[in-house]
Amino acid sequence: MNRFAQTLCAVTLLLLLAGCQSTANGVTSQVTPDNPQIFRVGHEVYTLNDFSKRMEQDIGPAIENLMSQGQTREQIEQLANDQQIRESVFESMVQEALLSQYARSQGIGVDAASVDSAVLAQAAPFDPASPFASLTTKRVSEAQTELVLAVLVKNTRADMFHARMIKLSSEADADQALADIKSGASFEALVAQRSKDPQSSEKKGDLGWIPLGNEPTEL
Repeated sequence: MNRFAQTLCAVTLLLLLAGCQSTANGVTSQVTPDNPQIFRVGHEVYTLNDFSKRMEQDIGPAIENLMSQGQTREQIEQLANDQQIRESVFESMVQEALLSQYARSQGIGVDAASVDSAVLAQAAPFDPASPFASLTTKRVSEAQTELVLAVLVKNTRADMFHARMIKLSSEADADQALADIKSGASFEALVAQRSKDPQSSEKKGDLGWIPLGNEPTEL
């Protein structure tokens, strides 16, 4: 697997370096002899062209900056090898695909646009000392964060209670209302007859389901 990844990464970097010197674009994800499948997660197939596009997205600007500063293709190739950039991008693609599969299995959507927006907002200026400071790691981290939050929201249920309220003028009136309810009087009827709060009276005193700790100050 690692040997195959290294081979396809080498091919892709050469394509990417050539792409910096031309305007050729427009690739397809269809599997062909020239565009082989590199990995699959569930029913999702990822090809060499998908990897090329991801490489261009993540390190294309850095390559352009290095070439504009006079770096040769061979020097850039060596730098990418030393920093294991291609392997990092490949592994991150796999991680993101697995995250997406898990999100779908949980009925959760990870918004790729919002992830990219958050990642780009963190992008630092080009640093010649670290030209391949890739956005890949940040993108995976942001996707993981969004997914974790979504899972927590989906699976966390706050304790709630069903609240009803009748607002009265005095403690004596409240004691009398409580005694009437214990004797079988209708709460809704008492609200209509005695409540001093027109807003809650319109709903017959029903405040609905309220998370514990978020109750109105009156309660």
